[in-house]
Amino acid sequence: MSLVLGATLLVGTSCEDQSCRDALQAAQTAADTALKSVTAKQDELIAVKGSLTAAQTELAKVRKDLEAAKASVDPGPEDSLEALRKSKICNEPVLYSQVKEEVLIRHFFNDKENGFFLDVGCSDYKNISTTYYLEKHLHWKGIGVDAIGKYAADYLKYRPGTRFRNYAVSNHSGGTIDFYTEDGYEVFSSTVKEAIFRIPKPVTVKVPVITLNDLLKKEKVNHIDFLSMDIEAGEIKALEGFDIKKYRPLLVCIEVQPEMGTYFANEISNYFQNNGYEKMEAYTQFEGASNWYFKPKGYQRKDKN
Repeated sequence: MSLVLGATLLVGTSCEDQSCRDALQAAQTAADTALKSVTAKQDELIAVKGSLTAAQTELAKVRKDLEAAKASVDPGPEDSLEALRKSKICNEPVLYSQVKEEVLIRHFFNDKENGFFLDVGCSDYKNISTTYYLEKHLHWKGIGVDAIGKYAADYLKYRPGTRFRNYAVSNHSGGTIDFYTEDGYEVFSSTVKEAIFRIPKPVTVKVPVITLNDLLKKEKVNHIDFLSMDIEAGEIKALEGFDIKKYRPLLVCIEVQPEMGTYFANEISNYFQNNGYEKMEAYTQFEGASNWYFKPKGYQRKDKN
């Protein structure tokens, strides 16, 4: 029987002697005390509920702020062209690359430090370089390959993190290959004769030839974060000698000259599609030039550590 109920029964009981009246009074006092305690507990419960409601409101506000903060971070590479246009990194000035390759590469890796690149057709160590920013500002290392050997001295002097190798890259190794070039027009040089229409008076030189697979094996490379390839229509044969499934670069920037026609473009597209890569249309549109960008299907950019 509860204390309050017992007191109620006693109140309804007729008591004539003093001891009974005293017991009844004591019971009534105890009941009043218990009632006050219950009321106090109810007030405490109401206060706790109020605090819980306030905490839930604050949590909702924190979640909303967190979502807003996430939205302010550079959008991932899967996002739209409009998202790239709003990206902080993509709106920074280009320091070294020919067009917007530099900021798109930075955006994809979110300024990740200490990565590894393979720059095929690397050209000058600094001017129009897709990898100079990575090495100079983000401490990347890598391999630069070019058929023009005169670049070697500057790489040795200014690019200590890059191993420069003087080769033309193709689908076979060993011996030499014809390379069409001219002083002052080196960036248009190629092993593909049909691609040198920008060179007024090309000369043919012999350069050592190698596949990327043999080069990477020779250099003891097991992983590539970023692959850049710009070898004036030599890309198809270079890819034939590259096991992309083994080295699995996270981002590929490759030049696809429109002058080479739909066959060339289709061959490039099919190579990447058949090897589990997808084209990043927003990157190509944002750059507005002749580079195509690919990443492994389903790969999501990681935030900076």
